[in-house]
Amino acid sequence: MSNLRLNKIKPQTPIAIIIHGGNRVGYLTAKTLIEQGCYVVIIDKFNSETRKYLSELKKSELFDFFDFKGFNSLFKNVKRFDYLFYFLNEKLDKKEFDSKEFLNETKILEETLTNTRKNNGKFSLITSLALNRELANRVNNEQLSTPSPYSAMELQKYCETLAAEFKDKSNINLRILRLGTVIGGGIEKVDNGTLDELLTDTVQKSQITIKGEGLDLHSLIHEADATYGILKLSFSDNTRGEVISLANKNNYTTLSLAYKLLELNTEAQTIRFIENPEEQFLIQDLYVPAPHASNYGWTQQVSLEEALIEQVQKYYEATNKTWDIDKTSQKIKQKKTIQVGKTKLGELLSSLLAPLKGIFVKKNEKKVEGKKIIRGSIITVLLIALTYFVIYPIVGTLIGLLLINSSVKNISTSILDIDRTQSSQEIESLEKNISRVGQSVDQMYWIFQLLGKDELYDNTTQLILGAQYTAQGAKQLVDAVYPLTKYMQDFEPAIDFQTSTPTTTREYRSYLEEIEKN
Repeated sequence: MSNLRLNKIKPQTPIAIIIHGGNRVGYLTAKTLIEQGCYVVIIDKFNSETRKYLSELKKSELFDFFDFKGFNSLFKNVKRFDYLFYFLNEKLDKKEFDSKEFLNETKILEETLTNTRKNNGKFSLITSLALNRELANRVNNEQLSTPSPYSAMELQKYCETLAAEFKDKSNINLRILRLGTVIGGGIEKVDNGTLDELLTDTVQKSQITIKGEGLDLHSLIHEADATYGILKLSFSDNTRGEVISLANKNNYTTLSLAYKLLELNTEAQTIRFIENPEEQFLIQDLYVPAPHASNYGWTQQVSLEEALIEQVQKYYEATNKTWDIDKTSQKIKQKKTIQVGKTKLGELLSSLLAPLKGIFVKKNEKKVEGKKIIRGSIITVLLIALTYFVIYPIVGTLIGLLLINSSVKNISTSILDIDRTQSSQEIESLEKNISRVGQSVDQMYWIFQLLGKDELYDNTTQLILGAQYTAQGAKQLVDAVYPLTKYMQDFEPAIDFQTSTPTTTREYRSYLEEIEKN
């Protein structure tokens, strides 16, 4: 920072510091603050990704930049500031860190917290809502692996805990904002691997490929709504000490987003499902998010459809392709400015909220009727999956057991009545029903695995196998004893004790031969 420029800052000019601000949302936040007369300092690495944003902001006399290499001199130069925005979510793009980088980030956070308390400023820690969801699901599901010690999830968890403990000890004016996945016309690549693949397929291929069932959830937010939300929640006093989820109120599955993309008349026309070898199965998403930003006065202004149109257009531009779509739906419409009191704080709030409402916010268009189709499709897919994998095997097993019980009773009756035909029919029915039960139990194998009942499954399959052998043995027994039962049924003695004269000349040689064969 130039000391000459610093000395020219008027006492009444608010100063804001943005850590990790060399990104799209950081740029929009800084641009809005500068336009309203706020002095902004961004701290980040200067590279090809941050250069385009920093070069634009440097045109203003109310902006300065520090590289992290000069971070130690930051608070020596900036002797006062009013707001500090810490975009930790941008740091978390990297999945793994070494111990040195991990500890360095926590040290920077701790130093910024300390200086914010000294300046009696407002502190906003912006983290990732998606990472928090993933961490919660790993904690709540024993089958999922725990994150590595120096992973992005662990860094976010540590930093949120550090900030919360610092707030409890010092009563600093702090809030934690968990930001959803940001999309919009200024996002060149969506910071979510699954969504990035969907968008890439949308503009480059004839099919959108979904790995797995496409039922994983995503929390999205438009870049303008994100900027407006960060500023509004940071300036509001009723967010002090709160952890807040900043994203569209509705979550979206991968499948529902794919259907919405198909509605936009892009290259892709169909959806293709493939197996995901890296998918980790969840019984259910147990994540309970922090209170939503709408509870603190924030409202979503840009619909999901409008945001997706902007994002698809950006991906088309990256591939040098043209996209035929009515661009009038993308025009930003002005909204009425919010009036506040004329206190110093009120004037600042008014000046900051006005451009957010007027420049970045869009009105919601009529809801697309396709939402009903998508909702119906998702419900249908879920019902089919539930029926095939759960209800059908259970019902099949119960029906099979009832029919087996009935067949066993009929077999015993027919054997006693020496009815070979009836016995054979009942045994065939018994074999079919035992086979049906076996197939149903095989379909429920995943349930046994989830419940940790592998031994019960093995015992059940052995019992079914034993029943099949028993049925086969019963069939062989009926065939074997039939000649003997027929002989006993048809036998008539040739003489009796009252007379020595033969009463019949019937031969039983064929019966005896059949008995001998068996």
